[in-house]
Amino acid sequence: RGGKLFRHLIIVIGGIFNSLDKCGLIKYMLDRLVLHFSAVRWRLMALIVLFFMALGSMIGSFEECVPLVPIVVALAVSLGWDPMTGIGMSMLAVGCGFASGVCNPFTVGVAQQLAGLPMFSGIWFRLIGFVLIYSILTFFLYRYAKKHENPAVNAGNIAFIPNRSMDRALVCFASILGAGILLDGRIIQHLLIFLAEGHDGSNDAGVTGVNTHRIDVFHAADGDGMVIGVTHNFKLD
Repeated sequence: RGGKLFRHLIIVIGGIFNSLDKCGLIKYMLDRLVLHFSAVRWRLMALIVLFFMALGSMIGSFEECVPLVPIVVALAVSLGWDPMTGIGMSMLAVGCGFASGVCNPFTVGVAQQLAGLPMFSGIWFRLIGFVLIYSILTFFLYRYAKKHENPAVNAGNIAFIPNRSMDRALVCFASILGAGILLDGRIIQHLLIFLAEGHDGSNDAGVTGVNTHRIDVFHAADGDGMVIGVTHNFKLD
């Protein structure tokens, strides 16, 4: 199931970013960011790493951040770094944040509840670990980017012309993307689940589809209906 959902996630994200590229919104956004932040790009790197680490550490985001990765990679290339620097600033950072688990509800929260400990107790100790991991990761990315940067990239070479329509489009795009992340990716995941089922049918589908002809106990799922929640076991009388 996980592999199929990830495959459809890549298809959906690829289609979205292809549309954004065709309408020129991606280039406009990158040109604006490079124009404003090229002089302080190392500070921008540290801020982006902190943002992604906080997403993983505070709210337990991981795959929800995948739609942001192409943007960060494109931004890194536009600022004179290589694509691997962009990957490190985004997915590596969110993974490190998830591991540090300052108040990650999916790791620390569940584990402490099962152990009978107060929720998120010992947070100061994990905060120290978060700061240490953030410092090491930022230093590593800085050293790596320094070795692989392209000195030919210069904000002065960008002919940027402000466009109000593009600015409004950027606000809409950022609002939709931010809402998806704040909602913990549930809307995106549900859409991908429906896409996986519609694409694969009920033969080894990403989500269970049941052909229930002549099986009366599953009559509610007749016609290859989707089963979103499935119990771990059945108790039959």
